[in-house]
Amino acid sequence: MQTRTKIVATLGPSSESQQAIAELIEAGATVFRLNAKHSEPEWLEGIIARIRAVAGRRNVGIMLDLKGPEIRIGEFEAGHAELKEGSTVVFSPGELGSQQKIILNDTRVLRKIKPGHTFYIDDGKFEFRATSASAGSVRAKVVRGGKISNHKSVNLPDADLDLPVLEKKDFEMIRLGLKNQVDFFALSFVRNRGDIQSLRRRIAGSRAKIIAKIERPQAIGNFTEILEEADAIMVARGDLGIEIPLTEVPLVQKDLIRKAREAAKPVITATQMLESMIENPRPTRAEVSDVANAILDGTDAVMLSAETAIGHYPVEAVRVMAQIDESINSKNLRGFRPAHQKPGNTTEAVSQAVDTLSRYPLDFKAIVLLTETGRTARMIAKFEPTQPIYGIT
Repeated sequence: MQTRTKIVATLGPSSESQQAIAELIEAGATVFRLNAKHSEPEWLEGIIARIRAVAGRRNVGIMLDLKGPEIRIGEFEAGHAELKEGSTVVFSPGELGSQQKIILNDTRVLRKIKPGHTFYIDDGKFEFRATSASAGSVRAKVVRGGKISNHKSVNLPDADLDLPVLEKKDFEMIRLGLKNQVDFFALSFVRNRGDIQSLRRRIAGSRAKIIAKIERPQAIGNFTEILEEADAIMVARGDLGIEIPLTEVPLVQKDLIRKAREAAKPVITATQMLESMIENPRPTRAEVSDVANAILDGTDAVMLSAETAIGHYPVEAVRVMAQIDESINSKNLRGFRPAHQKPGNTTEAVSQAVDTLSRYPLDFKAIVLLTETGRTARMIAKFEPTQPIYGIT
């Protein structure tokens, strides 16, 4: 199925076979995301080869999502620990943790946590408040506890972290991506223009594009410069919903989509869009509304993560997204069409002229253009003409 809104599907154990990839493409997937965080080089090279073999001449993109400076706890002696609310735990380097001690081997992170800071583990399921800190350890009160297991992610929204945006594993994955000519690199935990430039230098000479993932408060504050430097934007609502109050995420999402569209930069809305379909063949009404509203806001793409990587119904999840998009576009309901500004160059003038013509009842079926970089196509696309756009290079 061909959709106006692109569908990004993450590949994993539930969708890595050649048959599954073919079914996902048939259902409407147009870009496949490969998560470097959970993947080995051999698996990545094999899956890229399978995508290319199945896609053939169809225009299917490949996105390699880089791990970045992710923070995780270590292991527990029993494989898990029961954390009681109100109790005190110590975060420090070491081998194995317990109910009183959680292993955090990155001393750069420990030094940034100050008394009074609130931080989270496992996507916000566990909450802590630092009560004291020294050079090598942090004491914290358990605000929200429960049964915690090994290697869970850590979010520190109050700490001013200054970790390199690319680390050792990322360099290996970048080389692999360049060797296999992936179409996009997704850069995690972007803070500013410099983070994107550091990746740009490493892929110089490649045609691959950089997608900046917006998942930290610093990225929201520096969004103008990030938007100028990146080729595309991802509203990564998972970590973003921990780093800022959850109630702010919908408005931030709408604002980021609007600004990206005004700048003619593609924007992807991601994370937990059809989360219930990991286990169920049908989405909830709220999930359908979430996907629909992202499309109505003007997002260029919607993304599936665990739904297609490890879920029981990967093809059905893609099909549902395609059906939502078809329902909205059959009624021409996409709401974002930026106002015309005084054109600053020929490309902008031509794009606005094409948009003006597309609004008249001239009954033409498509917009065809010659382009070297794709910029003219993006400039026209931001006005959301109802006709499909074909770029010829």
